[in-house]
Amino acid sequence: MILNLTCPAARRVRKQLTVALGVFGLLASSACEGGAEDFPHELRQESAALVSCANAGSDEAFYSFTGTLPAKNGTLLKCEKLFSESDAGAPLTSRAYRVLYRTSTLVHTGGSVSELGLVASGQIVVPTAAAIGPDGGVTDRPVIADTHGATGVLPACGPSRTRTRDGTPSFLNKVMPGAVVVYPDYVGLGVDHKFRVPEAGYLVTWPNGVKSAPFSNITHPIVSIESEGRATVDIVRAARELTTLPGKVKWITLGQSQGGHAAIATAEVVKRHYADELNLLGVVAGAPASELDKDAWWEPSLKNALFGMVAASLPLEWRDIKASRYLSDAAMMAISDVPNRICFGEDTLLETLAKYGLVPDMWRVNPWQDPTTKAILGTMSPGREPVGVPMFVGTVRGDPFVAHQRTATFVAAARQKSPNLITFCEYNGPVPANQWPALSRGQNHNAFREMFATQKVGELTLPKPPHWGCTLDNSPIKATDPVGFVEAVYKKSF
Repeated sequence: MILNLTCPAARRVRKQLTVALGVFGLLASSACEGGAEDFPHELRQESAALVSCANAGSDEAFYSFTGTLPAKNGTLLKCEKLFSESDAGAPLTSRAYRVLYRTSTLVHTGGSVSELGLVASGQIVVPTAAAIGPDGGVTDRPVIADTHGATGVLPACGPSRTRTRDGTPSFLNKVMPGAVVVYPDYVGLGVDHKFRVPEAGYLVTWPNGVKSAPFSNITHPIVSIESEGRATVDIVRAARELTTLPGKVKWITLGQSQGGHAAIATAEVVKRHYADELNLLGVVAGAPASELDKDAWWEPSLKNALFGMVAASLPLEWRDIKASRYLSDAAMMAISDVPNRICFGEDTLLETLAKYGLVPDMWRVNPWQDPTTKAILGTMSPGREPVGVPMFVGTVRGDPFVAHQRTATFVAAARQKSPNLITFCEYNGPVPANQWPALSRGQNHNAFREMFATQKVGELTLPKPPHWGCTLDNSPIKATDPVGFVEAVYKKSF
């Protein structure tokens, strides 16, 4: 196939065509003078990042950044090549990089708010094949931002360091083929930005006389709308330096649990004109952390574990707060022994819950009864601001981590701020509520992810969990599953 372009058109699309059309062996000719030299006839598939990325080295070297931060958020600071996805003996299908980039968050001191520039980390996966639009033709690459669930509050807990990814976007390969996938670690996970809470040196004494500092290593402001949203936007911006993206890149954001919170936070930050140069199409949020200012619908051990971390990390962005005012001595000992030492995962979840379960009383001052803390938790709760784009929210009945009542309450409030945009579906979980052994707790919570495909429970492949019910609220996207929602949103953008 020969593509004839006029001079201006050739120059305008040369870079996009070099990347996008080469996979299909297309040729391009130009009527421009000197076109043979300026516009190569043979267009090859993308084989490297637009900037030079080193081969993967040590974590210590990569996650250390000592230079001067550039002024612009989303600037790529460092990149390394990771694995390349391919079938045995088959051509490479994608190239993966871990990256450092500039982002920021907002810090509250007294009555003032200031922006704090920080280094963040994450992963970016770039397909080698071209992006294909709904009409079957080659198109500009879209972006999928996969926001991860809770992993902890330490730099070591960043998914790019632990080399774990949620993996959900792989189910969208047929919906958004050729999409770049970005995985933000969020602020304070992956990179140690050296920013600490005011009480970082606070000591507690264990019964054996040993002293420990419960807040000394905490770097991640967990469930912070501002830092999660900005970090997600800014890794999309950073991806522009690794592959050719259009000026008004089309993208979606999706996540589960804390990742659901982050996906919605991203839309709220975008709605405040943080990223007008990007084109956010929609949000998919599974069991999002929400209604944080409500002391209801929590299992005690889970509430202790989550809000112990929240209370310990709040002072990162709210500098007038002292976590020791809220947390009991026993709670601070648990925090210094758990969040200061381990990252959350299937292998550490039981240990974490067990140690928090031993804390007789977490609070000196109940945060839900303290007006200052309750107000701050309200600002951290998604749905209090409009999102401005279609949103799919899913929850599972029998989820012990984020109760479906909590999600339903959030959706009702969010629809007041964002009318006619939110699709809400409740599902039956794969594990009945009366069969919750400790090891199966996560199955119901993570069942939302399985809605992207048939479920696998052990060696069994089961059908998708049946709908309890879906309400579309006059949403322009009539879909009752996340894949159908993303497909409809993406098609609507063409």
